[in-house]
Amino acid sequence: MQFVVSGLFNSGFSLALMRKDINIATDLAKSVGTETLLGEVLLKSWTDADAKMKSADHTEIFRMIEGAGGGRK
Repeated sequence: MQFVVSGLFNSGFSLALMRKDINIATDLAKSVGTETLLGEVLLKSWTDADAKMKSADHTEIFRMIEGAGGGRK
């Protein structure tokens, strides 16, 4: 949270790695027969963010969410 509130967006963990981890988690859930509705929506969001913001920190997804009307009020 400190990286978003401060506006630094530099936690050191890439958006691409977060997308990869979410993909692994949804694949694992599917492999054991678990529904992954939320996982699929989440994965799509992170995949879209990764395509739009190459080489970004994972905290940068906040900017995308904020721009879609889900940010600060």
